[in-house]
Amino acid sequence: MFWLSSGGCYRPCLCVQEPIGGSLSPNNIDVPPLTLGVHWASGIVTPANPTYTVDELTFQLKDSGAKAIATLVELLPVVTKAAANAGIPEDRIILLGDTRIPKYKHWREIHDPTQTMKWRRSKIDAAKDMAFLVYSSGTTGHPKGVMLSHQNVSSDVLMLMAAEGSNLSWQNDRIIAFLPFFHIYGLTCGLIPRRGEHIETDGSRFDSA
Repeated sequence: MFWLSSGGCYRPCLCVQEPIGGSLSPNNIDVPPLTLGVHWASGIVTPANPTYTVDELTFQLKDSGAKAIATLVELLPVVTKAAANAGIPEDRIILLGDTRIPKYKHWREIHDPTQTMKWRRSKIDAAKDMAFLVYSSGTTGHPKGVMLSHQNVSSDVLMLMAAEGSNLSWQNDRIIAFLPFFHIYGLTCGLIPRRGEHIETDGSRFDSA
């Protein structure tokens, strides 16, 4: 069991299946497939704010018990220091995005496509097993880990489909992912697929005014 501090007391919550993987990245097209791949392997994702300092990221990595972290090359100065502080080896720092450097593996390089069919989806209890460990903003102290089961997330997605599903189709519609993927709103409204709508993660092409 995972124990979460709440109001000065500890209480047993959702079951945790190792490993927990961290992600530190602005919205990027690589984030959804990597996230869903971790879930397929029964892992847990703890997304972090890409503007975090070394100390802030260190806290989340330690508090969540993350075993690896995925990030962009430009965020490596923060990630490498925080990972070292949290005891995460450098070979468990994985790259996202288009830019690659020899020292770290890109997430597309850590699987063998010829072996794909030999892997099977791990069995989970959707109501009890955790999908995301999302952290609060920490306005009044350290951020708190919020544990979301697979059922929590899928229930949110089903509510969105019931509300707007008839208005959207994968053939015609695009969703601009302005909401950050490290926030639960961004996870359920943008990162998690519903009916195959296309997600546009490059918001720089649009005028938000």
